[in-house]
Amino acid sequence: MDLSIVIPCYNEADNVNKIQTELFPVVNALAESRTVEVIFVDDGSRDDTHKIFCEAFGAYHYPGVTIRFEQHEVNRGLGAAIRTGFAAATGDTIVTTDSDGTYRFSEIPTLLSYLTPEVDMVTASPYHPQGGIAGVPAYRLVLSKGASAMYRVLADWQIHTYTALFRAYRRYVTEDVPFESNGFLGGTELMINAIRMGYRVAEYPTVLYSRVHGTSKAKLARTIKSHLLFQLFVVMPWHPYGMLLQGSDECVYLYTDFQKRLFPSPEVFLSHGYHWEQVVKVSDKYLAQLVSGPPLTFKDGALLKSPDNTIFFIEHGKKRPFLSAPVFEGLGYQWKHVLPVTDAVLNAVEDGDEINLLGSHPDGTLLSTTNDKTVFLLENGKKRPFNTKQAFLSWGYKWDQVVKVTPAELDQYPLGSSVAPQKSFFQERGQLTSLQPETSYTPRKLTGLGSALYWGLTRQTAQFKLRF
Repeated sequence: MDLSIVIPCYNEADNVNKIQTELFPVVNALAESRTVEVIFVDDGSRDDTHKIFCEAFGAYHYPGVTIRFEQHEVNRGLGAAIRTGFAAATGDTIVTTDSDGTYRFSEIPTLLSYLTPEVDMVTASPYHPQGGIAGVPAYRLVLSKGASAMYRVLADWQIHTYTALFRAYRRYVTEDVPFESNGFLGGTELMINAIRMGYRVAEYPTVLYSRVHGTSKAKLARTIKSHLLFQLFVVMPWHPYGMLLQGSDECVYLYTDFQKRLFPSPEVFLSHGYHWEQVVKVSDKYLAQLVSGPPLTFKDGALLKSPDNTIFFIEHGKKRPFLSAPVFEGLGYQWKHVLPVTDAVLNAVEDGDEINLLGSHPDGTLLSTTNDKTVFLLENGKKRPFNTKQAFLSWGYKWDQVVKVTPAELDQYPLGSSVAPQKSFFQERGQLTSLQPETSYTPRKLTGLGSALYWGLTRQTAQFKLRF
């Protein structure tokens, strides 16, 4: 299937004629050049929406068009309906749209035209300078416009609208980006998380119209509260890659390639770019059934400082001391990235050769030039490019870790294969669920104060404690 159109519905029986006369001519036109499926997700309607839609569209036939129906037995919310639609969709591209036509169905082809090869998702944007509002009551815009203004500050100033349902996604975005909310926050959470994971978002400036039939299902007080709480979460560190597990003891594991791998110390954990907020609590029984893999070591490129102020660079699992501060600074590394460790932690790492020359960087270094934005990772003496922002961020790197070199210095390294993105928490979670579907687990969400307290503790001790 080339294109899936997902339409969440809740008490939308009055809009059946609008969908029939305005949506399906667009679907038929799209089907001239691709296969299209339309998925109606009835979210526990009380007005026989599911029955009426099945009767109206169940026998619909047009070459290249498939109609599907999903149903929630009870009302679960817009976010839950979106997830159900994503799970049912088979298209390489997925469009979500309101069932009431507040964004014109006729604009779906234009929306899709903004999904160019360098874009991962497109959102309709009435708050864009070239967008507009037509007939929507002012009180209805307070939440949407106010929330979007806040998210511009917290996430990406170049994006003007964060609350629209009318969007187009590459399939991999819907599979990769986690969002937990079942309510109206769900679409915003999905978009914010996609931006934070490095996916590229484009806006389609358009007009938001007032609905003709029925009433808006948004509960303003509840939705405002959910947005405010999520905005507090947005300012906290977040790194949704890798599945981090903990049982009842102090041990934390990375679940990858169907194995659990132990972090032997907090410093090893932090060197991989993870945050404590990611750790997921599971039962000891559940943890015991997972196959054990080799313990993790410091990430290549980690910078460590011993109690006697010697600075080390981790390369291929070995600690390589810098000859002097001028060598450290001359190679472009920054003091703020150095992680203090105890002698006990250092003694567990094998010794490597001293770094005493300028102009040649060890494996694990991030490099770029001043006249090219491409970032490379040195690995086995080769420079491996990050072809996307998402691939770079997925491995826990930060932009200020990149060392600037001259084109001549970069040219000394042969070109290697590009760095693929790491699997997201959402994908790893699917692997775990397949092992034992009846087991549930909840991400550990520490408060900002708790996270700060724990960071302070780990700088003083090598004991691996996550509780306060």
